[in-house]
Amino acid sequence: MAIFTSDITLRPVINERSGNLAYESGGFSETLTNVSDGKTQQSTGAYVMMYKRQPNGAWLIAEQVWIGVPPESH
Repeated sequence: MAIFTSDITLRPVINERSGNLAYESGGFSETLTNVSDGKTQQSTGAYVMMYKRQPNGAWLIAEQVWIGVPPESH
């Protein structure tokens, strides 16, 4: 994150759990801001996250996949 800051919004569509595994999928929109010049880029796409419950009961991301639509070139 030394080059860009990120403002991301997740829109979950599906969230399922079975035992100690869970997944969530949906869409996202993101604004990246270049730290050096303040220029922004917009990105949208879809994501899937797999979670695994830890022995202490906390859920941690085990795997994630992001499929983004590249920002428009100007």
